Amino acid sequence: MNRRCSWSSLIAVVIAGALAVGFLTPATASAESLVLRGGTIHSLIAPPQAGSVLIEDGIIREVGATVTVPAGARVIDISGQHVYPGLFDALTQMGLVEIDSISATVDTSEIGKYNPQLLAATAVHPASEVIAVTRSNGITHTVAAPASDDDGVIAGQAALISLDGWSVEEMLIDPRIAMVISWPAIQSRRFDFATFSVRSSNYNEAKKKAEESQEELRQWLDAARHYARAIDASTARARRDLKLEALSQVLDGGQSVVILADAKRDIEAAVAFAEEQGLKMILGGGRDAWMVKVLLATKKIPVLLGLVQSLPNEDDEPYDKPFSAPAELLAAGVQFAFVTGLGGGGSPSGPHSSR
Repeated sequence: MNRRCSWSSLIAVVIAGALAVGFLTPATASAESLVLRGGTIHSLIAPPQAGSVLIEDGIIREVGATVTVPAGARVIDISGQHVYPGLFDALTQMGLVEIDSISATVDTSEIGKYNPQLLAATAVHPASEVIAVTRSNGITHTVAAPASDDDGVIAGQAALISLDGWSVEEMLIDPRIAMVISWPAIQSRRFDFATFSVRSSNYNEAKKKAEESQEELRQWLDAARHYARAIDASTARARRDLKLEALSQVLDGGQSVVILADAKRDIEAAVAFAEEQGLKMILGGGRDAWMVKVLLATKKIPVLLGLVQSLPNEDDEPYDKPFSAPAELLAAGVQFAFVTGLGGGGSPSGPHSSR
């Protein structure tokens, strides 16, 4: 059996919301052949079996009970041990945060509501201890995503990275795997870190503010659309604009867009907006995704679910709703993945949760 772990297949995994990519093995020199012999192999296509894994040029070539050992290959006896597929955390702040309480080690966001030109890849710190610990716990690939502060809308572009590499260049698979947008939601209550208390506002005012931000987002996309036309027409008056240039990549389904939304009304609004604008949408967060599972399945929108170790959002919801909701999505035919960079859960937080 040949199994090639190509970058294009990894990218497809992110969009599809799957978790497993490649087998968890140490990096090998590009010209080296390596055989892991005698262990119990757990694959995605067959029951666990005793066998071997052949890796050539950093690619898994063969897996099974009878593997041909190439001449000169290095053979490692792993009898009594288990070989598992590496896990994929499809949305994190991996490499962007070291210690939450030390601001100098946190590089997840930038000032401003609209930053489509920003690349999370430029801020990934390969020497992070978080990366090493996460890799040793079985996570081999992640999507490092930027975040928005306060009322931010477009956070920037997420990067698909391998957690094995000495430099960003070695780790980087795709620096522009998806644009990250925080859907302007209706928030009549929010936590104020300045006063460490919950701040309430009038619902109608909150709704008006959200609608204004949604219209502003629509105007940004319209501007990006006009900019792209001007560039294509080689108009001399079209001056280069990095924000609009980056944002124009999401038009007509070119680049995937992760839209972060949790409440049912916000998910429905985001889906309608994405369809209106021709965006290739992935729902991020999706706390109430189970309420609109038919819509998501019909529109073929995959979901990146936040941590399920959470309390129900509403008082009248079953206590186990965060745990049972994924099963409802599965039954409805919605593709999804569990991710650690969004919502829910307690300590540890941020990329420390990935492990």
